[in-house]
Amino acid sequence: MTSRDENHIIRTSPARFGKGLVVVFAFMAIVGFFIIANWHFMLSVPPPVSVPKPSPEQTQASASGGGGSGGQAAAPPSGTISIPSGASTQGNPPYEPVKLTVKKGDAVTVVNDDNAPHTATNGAGPEDSTSGKLFDTSLIMAGKSAKIDTSTLDAGDYPFHCTVHPFMKGTLTVTA
Repeated sequence: MTSRDENHIIRTSPARFGKGLVVVFAFMAIVGFFIIANWHFMLSVPPPVSVPKPSPEQTQASASGGGGSGGQAAAPPSGTISIPSGASTQGNPPYEPVKLTVKKGDAVTVVNDDNAPHTATNGAGPEDSTSGKLFDTSLIMAGKSAKIDTSTLDAGDYPFHCTVHPFMKGTLTVTA
């Protein structure tokens, strides 16, 4: 029983308090064991990749270019490299397309559709001695874009990578 000056919610016995602690620690031990036992599996599954929806401009361009003329409407000489959502997770597509061919002098737009910053820097990787000497977009924040000027490049294949995520690799081919 409780007296008038005691609150029945606060009153408990040491035995009852001990049983409560045992229940809490047993629950934590079971959950902890499950997490530790499956940790390798949880880390090996990359997050799902969502495909970005085309912008209204892209939808209009594909609708107007699909007529009987056999070609698209006149577009400025350029190419576009997209960094898809989820590219910062190894195993997902790094660039779309991974290989792009353009003519010398064309402007290449690099669009970051991911939620992490990226670059498009020439060279096979950070260990390449020519890395960043021919072109480098610097950091492209999420939702932003940058341009690569090909007017100074000779005809040939130029591997490129992301300096933030070196496993992301692609190839830019410049033709005369």
